[in-house]
Amino acid sequence: MDQILDTPEENVSNLKFASWGSRLGAALLDGLIIVAVFAIVFFSFVAAVGLNFLESLQSIQSLTSGQSDGAVIAGFAGLIAVFLVLVIGVILYYALMESSKGQATLGKKAVGIIVAKENGDKLTFINALGRYFAKAIGTGISWLLTLIGLVSLAPVLSFVYSLLNYFWPLWDKKNQALHDKIAKTYVFKK
Repeated sequence: MDQILDTPEENVSNLKFASWGSRLGAALLDGLIIVAVFAIVFFSFVAAVGLNFLESLQSIQSLTSGQSDGAVIAGFAGLIAVFLVLVIGVILYYALMESSKGQATLGKKAVGIIVAKENGDKLTFINALGRYFAKAIGTGISWLLTLIGLVSLAPVLSFVYSLLNYFWPLWDKKNQALHDKIAKTYVFKK
């Protein structure tokens, strides 16, 4: 009877927590990939609409002074749209890759680590999305405090959360960052 009620823990004994160094390496690689994609898309947009950096800065200044024409407003709106698509793309990159069969972003694959539930099972898309937003709490705190007028406090709290989040695995017995604890996820060696 006990054997029927007890579910076997598959793979749990084989799983080893990823080191902080491998997590850092993966984060740096993913960061480089994201910056490269951002740069390619941004400069492609700038080239497509015919703006250079000085013109775009003048466009932003003319928008704030109220002396802008329709083309400047359209270009600026396009720039905002491209930025939003890129941000959504980053969110989807992490959520889709970490909830995929491979259980890892490109950076994590390169260093040989995966993101999983405690028993090694792959995350659902919702789990992975929650993990991403738990990681982004620092940025959310910053935006929220800025919106309510506590601008000087925003970067400090955002920085403190981000610092604690990324260094937490150094002293956590399961090498979890704060966003892993919030999302109930683990990073394992593959």
